[in-house]
Amino acid sequence: MANSKPLLSVIVPIYNVQDYVAAALQSLQEQSFTDFEAILVEDKSTDDSLAVIQEFAHEDPRFYIIQHKTNQGVAAARNVGLENAQGEYIYYFDPDDLLPHDFLKNMMVAIQKTDIDIVCANTSNFAWDTEPEWRQETTVTAQEVIDRDELLQRLLPYKIETTAWSYITRRKFIGDVRFSTGRLFEDEDYTAQLFTKARRACLLHMAPLGYCHRVDRPGSIIDQNRSGKTLQGFEDLQYMLERKYQTCYAVMGENPQLLMWYYRLVYRLLKEYRWLLKNMPEERTALLAKLRWSYRKVEPSLSLRDRLTCLVLKLRYFTI
Repeated sequence: MANSKPLLSVIVPIYNVQDYVAAALQSLQEQSFTDFEAILVEDKSTDDSLAVIQEFAHEDPRFYIIQHKTNQGVAAARNVGLENAQGEYIYYFDPDDLLPHDFLKNMMVAIQKTDIDIVCANTSNFAWDTEPEWRQETTVTAQEVIDRDELLQRLLPYKIETTAWSYITRRKFIGDVRFSTGRLFEDEDYTAQLFTKARRACLLHMAPLGYCHRVDRPGSIIDQNRSGKTLQGFEDLQYMLERKYQTCYAVMGENPQLLMWYYRLVYRLLKEYRWLLKNMPEERTALLAKLRWSYRKVEPSLSLRDRLTCLVLKLRYFTI
């Protein structure tokens, strides 16, 4: 590491990404913004990820490695990275994604020029077995500053990303907020805690590329849960549902947007995990009670399509 403290700390959790992490770190290494440290938290990979990242740490003093003795998960890795961060600003970067050449520069210019707490970026998804032209120049084509109320109104219907890699913020602003360890969907809870604290946020749109997110990568945690619909996935999604609702409710009250989000997430749980719930009568009964409660709250604002969807749900699941 350099002797002086960097302006930005980029935290990268590493686990079994030997085929992707070199490209990811190269896109970070070649950023036009250079005043950063890259904290690579190696989470006890079982492949050759460690050997790959050691090459970067050897050749570039901005890159250094923290090694876990046991696998602890992405949330714990990010928390460890945050505890060791020296930068005034914090950014989380996933080790199988890519950063356009001017991504960090555009984000840092925005957060330093405006009196805001968070800068959010647009996302450019790409197939897991391809690679976009991330070295090309990227410019900001739209910029919007919004207050907390508008930020939350866009967060709940997922009009902006909830993932930790979609925004940058100040270290002091994060305070004692941490990722919930040992759980899937950890970004949802963490992001809700930060966004409900924000006074103002800046939304950036970059072109031709935003953050380059690799989708449907075989072996990823989300891919495994999507294909298997595991008990952990159900429990963690339900945990996130309640945590995020309570976090947002504390500042929004019974806001129609919040209630609609809650209703849709309960419906998602019942639909996506219906076969699992056949053998979990208590959990199924509790979810159905939540669905009835939230449906009564949002019914006046539901479209005809949503009402028909709920009717189908009643016919299909209420009598399981």
